[in-house]
Amino acid sequence: MRLLLTGARAPATLELARLAHRAGHEVHVADSVGLHLCRWSNCVAGVHRLPPPRFSYGAFVEGLARVVEAERIERVIPTCEEVFYVAHAAPRLGAPVLTDTPERLARWHDKGRFVETAAAAGLAVPETHRLLSIGDAVGLPQTGWVFKPAFSRFSTRVRFVKPGDTPPEDVRPTPSDPWVAQAWLDGPTLSTYSVAHGGRLAAHATYRADATAGPAGAAVSFVGEDHAGTEAWVDQFARATGATGQLAFDFIETPAGVAAVECNPRLTSGLHLFRGHSEVVAALLGPTPSVLRPPPGRRFLSRLALRHYGHAPRPGHDLIHDAADPWPHRLQGLVWLSVVGRALLHRIDPRAVTTRDIEWNGEPLPDLAAAPAR
Repeated sequence: MRLLLTGARAPATLELARLAHRAGHEVHVADSVGLHLCRWSNCVAGVHRLPPPRFSYGAFVEGLARVVEAERIERVIPTCEEVFYVAHAAPRLGAPVLTDTPERLARWHDKGRFVETAAAAGLAVPETHRLLSIGDAVGLPQTGWVFKPAFSRFSTRVRFVKPGDTPPEDVRPTPSDPWVAQAWLDGPTLSTYSVAHGGRLAAHATYRADATAGPAGAAVSFVGEDHAGTEAWVDQFARATGATGQLAFDFIETPAGVAAVECNPRLTSGLHLFRGHSEVVAALLGPTPSVLRPPPGRRFLSRLALRHYGHAPRPGHDLIHDAADPWPHRLQGLVWLSVVGRALLHRIDPRAVTTRDIEWNGEPLPDLAAAPAR
């Protein structure tokens, strides 16, 4: 098939491009940044530049539709936070999109509404309160809480509040920027990456981070493992919601079992665990007779990120290195310099700048119904 992957900036997208190419597909990538890892991959047949969906949504949709038409794309697979914009534009693209409905994606991306959805399905989640003003935090029980925006990523705005303490001054929820307060659960963190079609799991991976990008940030070193508890939780969530597409969850492992604290309805680093198993691409493209799982015990890591965040080196498979596709690894420093440069330009955390032009925080999207469908 002729596939188009959006979100070419992510290491996991490069992994997917390599897997799809080696499974016999023709892979195109698109992004609103010009300098990204997939640009130099010999597994990519075409690289396409799009306007930033967060700031130029109409132009983004038109540009995406033109790529689909010009390259005769047969399937669009969004990978990063542009998934929300691509899902909204799906009826106008002229090719099937691997994603759920915009309404479901919005519900799962919102950390408060996700907990409500999971709890309604009978699944374990922490006690969670939606905050529209700091006054909503008054009267919470005097226990430990985790405060975070309902729409956020990378834990850059997460605040941990000890029992009896008041939230810090930068916790400022508003109706247009709601926050949640989640009861603190004591235990190690687990993450999952899964693929579902019509409520049935097609692929599933669980992993445990042993190094992160800052406190409680994204994993920069992680180890895959078999975990019946997380798979059972995700399977029940998929069946209860009828989920289709890529789903990722963060869990806290407690003595009573696992409890999910948030959902990322997109591709995540968990895909790296399927390296060497191109059959995961078939699982992405359609239902499978059984759930595909990667072999446990393999560690994947970013040596560049480990050095940057002050972690000790350790053995494992590098996220970028591939002897048969060497240039993304050799030139990854250029991508890192461009990220740092954009972060300095916009005076924000480098982690935040990586999604600045594609992230979606609950804003209503323009109605493109008047535009001609392709």
